[in-house]
Amino acid sequence: MSRSIKLLASAALALSLGISACAPPPRPAVMAEASQVGSAPAAQEAAELAPQAFAHAEKLRKLAEEAYANEDFVGAQLHAERAIAAYHHAHALARIARATRMSEEANAALRESDEKLAVTERQLAEAMAEVEALELRIQVAKDALPPTPSAPASNYKRELARLASARSLALDARLLCAAAKLLSKEAAGVGEAEASLVALESKLAEPKPSPAPIDEASRVRAACLASLTAARRSAETQTSAGQADALLATLSNLGGFEPFRDDRGIVVTLRNVFRKGALSKEAEDRLHELGRLAKEHPSFPLQIVVHAASPKTSKATLDEQGAAVGRVLTAMGLPAERLHVEAAGTTKPVVDPSGRDRDRNERVEIVLVNPGG
Repeated sequence: MSRSIKLLASAALALSLGISACAPPPRPAVMAEASQVGSAPAAQEAAELAPQAFAHAEKLRKLAEEAYANEDFVGAQLHAERAIAAYHHAHALARIARATRMSEEANAALRESDEKLAVTERQLAEAMAEVEALELRIQVAKDALPPTPSAPASNYKRELARLASARSLALDARLLCAAAKLLSKEAAGVGEAEASLVALESKLAEPKPSPAPIDEASRVRAACLASLTAARRSAETQTSAGQADALLATLSNLGGFEPFRDDRGIVVTLRNVFRKGALSKEAEDRLHELGRLAKEHPSFPLQIVVHAASPKTSKATLDEQGAAVGRVLTAMGLPAERLHVEAAGTTKPVVDPSGRDRDRNERVEIVLVNPGG
């Protein structure tokens, strides 16, 4: 009996060993990892943004499954490892594609913002130009109003001050009428204004005109300003206030010109222009800069105004100095008809003529006459 039991036990053991020998080995863990990586949330993004790399990873994972099914367990292991690496590569490409898309969207948004900003700045510049032009028209209208008659001067010093003011207003009138003629030889009212100016300057040439013709000087200045305004309306070439703004900004950035605006246009100031009666090297360099800029703005004629520090400086000397400045500019190709020289003398000092720095009154002003108003 015991022998039979032993034989049965031996047979059962042999059967068990035979069955164990036929069973496949357990599924490699790396295959499960490959399936997990392939179904992760990042895989969906990879499938969208890096479809070719993701498809390659999927192919490797399927090859691992086929190898395992064909009992090629080593091949299944290798394909699964390669699939994991391919999935990670696809994920990296997807992140790069996402970053590139975000960068392109940001750049597009930036370009759109820049375009909107440029439009806003252009609209602001146009609005500012309109405001400035309106303010100038208001000022011109105010200046054109008949001045209130002045009361008699209360003392001798006040009468002298009025005489100096009348001479300054007369110079303003002469410069305004000259600017009008630079823009249009047939400017409305310029003939009548110049005739009144001649009469005024005749009175001012007297040693001590009394009373000082300050009211007459104010009227003549207003007439010349009105003529300049009319010349701007009739000029063949018009410009906008925006161009004058750009010209002023350019001159300011160049440095050394002390640019400012007045009723005629943009005024630049040159100092130490002459040494021993001849143009200085520094002044010639500055004039060349101005000449290049003037050639870029052909609608702006030039007015050259020579101021003196000493009343002993003759008009002939001032005229020759102005002509020397004009020769530099015409040598650069500026048409002579675009230039006009005026000898201002000591009529418009910028500092006290009797002060220690009175030499600052000696200067040359070059006006780029604004044809657009």
